[in-house]
Amino acid sequence: MLPLRLIKVLLLLISFCFSVFLFAQTSTVSSISIKGNINVSSTRINLMLRTKPGEVFDEQLWKKDIQGLMETGYFSSVKYEIKKTEKGLDITLILVENPVIEQIKFKGLKSFKKAEIEKLLEIKKGDYCTDDLVNNAIEKIKQRYEEKNIFYTEVSATTQVLPGNRVILTFNIDEGEKQLVVREINFSGNSAFNSDVLRRKMKIKQRKMPFIRGSFKPEILQQDIKRLEDFYHDNGYPDCRLEKNVSIDKGSVIINIIVSEGEKFYFGKIDFSGNLIFDIDRLRKLLKFKEGDVYSENKLMTSVSAIGQLYSDHGYLYCEVVPVPEKKQSSIDFTFKIVPGIEVKINEINITGNTVTKDKVIRRELEIHPGDLFSGEKITKSFNNLSDLQFFDEISIKPERTDDEKFVNLNVSVKDRERTGLFTFGLGYSSLESGIGFASIEQRNFDISNPPYFRGAGQDLRLSASLGGVTKHFIFSFTEPYLFDRPISFGPDIFITEQNWDTYDEKHNAFDIRVGRRWENFSLGFKLMTDDIKLSNIEIPEFQSQQGSNRVNSLTTTFGFQKLDRKIMPKKGDKVQFAIEYAGSILGSDIEYWKATIENDYYKELGKFVFHSKTYAGAVNSFGSTKDVPLYERFFGGGIGTVRGYKERELGPRSINGKDYIGGKSIFAQNLELLYPLSGENEILWGAVFYDIGNVWANDFDFSDLKQSAGIGIRIKVPIMPVPIQVDYGWAINPEPYQDKGRLHIGFTMGF
Repeated sequence: MLPLRLIKVLLLLISFCFSVFLFAQTSTVSSISIKGNINVSSTRINLMLRTKPGEVFDEQLWKKDIQGLMETGYFSSVKYEIKKTEKGLDITLILVENPVIEQIKFKGLKSFKKAEIEKLLEIKKGDYCTDDLVNNAIEKIKQRYEEKNIFYTEVSATTQVLPGNRVILTFNIDEGEKQLVVREINFSGNSAFNSDVLRRKMKIKQRKMPFIRGSFKPEILQQDIKRLEDFYHDNGYPDCRLEKNVSIDKGSVIINIIVSEGEKFYFGKIDFSGNLIFDIDRLRKLLKFKEGDVYSENKLMTSVSAIGQLYSDHGYLYCEVVPVPEKKQSSIDFTFKIVPGIEVKINEINITGNTVTKDKVIRRELEIHPGDLFSGEKITKSFNNLSDLQFFDEISIKPERTDDEKFVNLNVSVKDRERTGLFTFGLGYSSLESGIGFASIEQRNFDISNPPYFRGAGQDLRLSASLGGVTKHFIFSFTEPYLFDRPISFGPDIFITEQNWDTYDEKHNAFDIRVGRRWENFSLGFKLMTDDIKLSNIEIPEFQSQQGSNRVNSLTTTFGFQKLDRKIMPKKGDKVQFAIEYAGSILGSDIEYWKATIENDYYKELGKFVFHSKTYAGAVNSFGSTKDVPLYERFFGGGIGTVRGYKERELGPRSINGKDYIGGKSIFAQNLELLYPLSGENEILWGAVFYDIGNVWANDFDFSDLKQSAGIGIRIKVPIMPVPIQVDYGWAINPEPYQDKGRLHIGFTMGF
């Protein structure tokens, strides 16, 4: 229903039209008289009017004056009379003032202090008492009671009239029940699904001491009714409707739900009509159902969305896909009527909101450009690219119509994070290192050309140190991801690493230069490194001859393919990286070897689950003057990244005395994981089940000798970190007699 004030205004304006028409030829206002005002002075009212005596009468201006008086809230009625005289128009305003609040009272208020409710209502002595003011106050009181889990509170208001058009405003409160408990949930009319199945679909539960409290909230019950209707609609009953009846007895709630199931239906014949553009077979592949399947509203709407997305990705932004049903006995035939509209291209891309990050940093992450056909897929990928930067708190990409219907502008709006520089320090734990202390200073949106702020160009500068039970690591790194504003990455690294293993110690003092070129899905990179390596305290008999210092100069070439929906925690796509490292006398290296590795990550969405397959393989060998592959270039297996359930570095060959693991020249590992978001849409916490298989060999690959494991784990996505914390427990399926049957692994992984 229309609010009372709005009805009054409409009636007033209708009557006004007739009155004004009679005097349309009169051009001068001779006088304006005011009657009926008590608390609002005539002087104040005249100041509100833009129509003045002696001025030309303006019909539109007078309309606005009347509307303005009503909107002040001072008056419940504004009427007027217009008389034509020799001098012009005499206008008389006849006003009925809203009463002024003299006092506010509360009756039945028990659960809150009076001062708290008065502050909530924001009503005070001297305010004008209007219907809107009172109704809004009643809703606020009810809402406050519901916030305190006191439901079905009744609130009304009465006024006591005082002299001088003043009133005492009283709110009458009949408080509802506190902490309602659901005693019973009963169903009637249901035959397709028994009551226990339907109860399990609800968030509200019957009380079962001592485990289930059975707390009651009306809004949750309403959501449950919608949830149950959706369940029926997705399982063959499109006409199902539910009604609820709630009764309360001494703090206990009995919920009765009446189900009208309707007839069960199946999907019938499927056809397409309209200007299809695409082949019918291609459209059919997008359907999530086939003829004979049980009717599902969710599958139908998902299919409509998939078809619309196909057209959107090919420039048809305004495509309409309408499924037209035709019921035939127990089946429903559907004809998908498709009206693609016209092809739409991108006109301009407007970037706003970036107060720190340069426009070019944002533009280079966009997969779509002016002149391109509109593509929903490319816009989604652009959004994910910007999100992966972790420079922004808010990102929005929206099309905007232009004067030419064949073009749209793309509005990219962002909000820079207040801080993209990070100073982190703390203590941690990993299965390999045990205790770890770390500290890091990093600016991920660095700009070397912008002193003294040094922010905004998307460069990465990092200085970090970590001290663990095995490793001491110090690194300084700088990366320019777009050298000369082209997709060419460039940067140096300086690092010092000490590792104190049980059977030997190694120390690296290294410097490298990296350069790489990226295309849409492919990349090519080179790294030239010089490393002063020292091995000491070697207890492994076979490798004592390697003790001492060597200069290793190497060139690593990396080929990559990446087509992921996003870089951080992807859900679908593929990533492959092949690297080959060469260290030889031609580069001035004391040690000569080659090393090749290949790594593949594959992701696929399975409903809410994500399937992840990670494959890793590598081989290394020495040549020339180097008789054997040095310890620090060998492969070691076990733990995160290879085969979980086995201790880190315990897979593969052992020394002659059988005491020490000596690594191998080849490695293979296959990880299969199924992940599920445990924290809802924010996807901070994931659960995982996994199966691993792999091994390390002294020389060539031997796939008849593979270690296996299975286990469970969790992934914790920390907002300031680009990779999640990984906690896994693996059970070794075929361990050796000297190996444990299971193991806990804690650490980080770059894979998911």
